[in-house]
Amino acid sequence: MPHPLPDNHYTGNQRSGWLKSVPDSALPFVQLARLSPPAGLFLIYFPHLFGLLLAVILTELPAADVVHESALLLGASFFVSNAIHTWNDLIDASLDAQVERTCKRPIPSGGVSPEAAFGFALSQSMGAGHTYYPQLVLGFCLSWGVVMGCLAVGFPIMQVANDDDSFRTDIYDTIYAHQDITDDKKAGTKSLAVLYGAETKPLLWQLLVAKTALLVMCGRLGKMSVVYYLLSVFGAAASLGSCWWWFGNGFWLAGGSIVGGLAMELVVQMY
Repeated sequence: MPHPLPDNHYTGNQRSGWLKSVPDSALPFVQLARLSPPAGLFLIYFPHLFGLLLAVILTELPAADVVHESALLLGASFFVSNAIHTWNDLIDASLDAQVERTCKRPIPSGGVSPEAAFGFALSQSMGAGHTYYPQLVLGFCLSWGVVMGCLAVGFPIMQVANDDDSFRTDIYDTIYAHQDITDDKKAGTKSLAVLYGAETKPLLWQLLVAKTALLVMCGRLGKMSVVYYLLSVFGAAASLGSCWWWFGNGFWLAGGSIVGGLAMELVVQMY
């Protein structure tokens, strides 16, 4: 399973890339929002884009609508992602302090006060459930972006697309949870990784098969061409390798494959 992420992954005071130009006072808030790297942002944005592209393909809307709605959904995803991740750190602060990988995050390390973090999160609120299935709850919430992407251009949701993206999130976050499994067991934190332990990989393969089947069903219902099956279906399925490699790279490849396949399908239908 994955090794812990380096200290400069949303934590500490180390800087690289564009973070070198961020003022000291702003750095903890950038870390709270998970903006470097922006995996959290695109975890939320990809489902919206899936739904939007699917709806445009099935309704043959003008390309200008795609660009306009894509930009709006990206902006909305940016602010929602910032609020969600900040609230997550607020309610998990006591647990993060007990985990080696997360103890240097802004709130447990003292870089940002809980009051300042709450102000940054504004009026967002959510409940913290104590269950072994937080990945399923997260998958349901994030896959709602598919619904919003479809509705952005006035198209009713295809449920199989929504369910498919939920499985993608389940796979991603279960792998993510394995980074902290030793600390989580000590702290009493529950997750699918803790529940399944050494049997997690068979679970991930089952989720991948279900995800692939739903992508195929989506293609059949939408009467997609071979381009969709090669890029979206095969590309997303093939992106699952070893746990650590997949967490670092597969998330981008899976999401990128689905977006790329839908985008190319749209191009094929236009010409």
